[in-house]
Amino acid sequence: MRLWLFLLPLIIMTSCNSSNKMVGGHKDAHGCLVAAGYTWSTVLKDCIRPWESGTRMLNAQDSAATTAAFAVFSPDRRQVELFLPSISTHPCWTNRARDGAAALSA
Repeated sequence: MRLWLFLLPLIIMTSCNSSNKMVGGHKDAHGCLVAAGYTWSTVLKDCIRPWESGTRMLNAQDSAATTAAFAVFSPDRRQVELFLPSISTHPCWTNRARDGAAALSA
């Protein structure tokens, strides 16, 4: 019993002194919480989850595919960023046409 009276405060003090680092708290260069699925979006200039902020694009050649790409549009819809499976870079295109015609450039 005396052992528990000594150990209990020690256990409580140890748990209170644990670091504030969150589980899966790794952040990328932009401060996005990677383990929670966040990644940097160039067109939105924010940390996003592509499946929440983007438009899902299904595989036209394989209807049973388990992965998808996502297109994220800027608020003015003049830029689009593609989040492709297994590719760490996200290509962006800008609509350079002034009349709204589809003239995208990388």
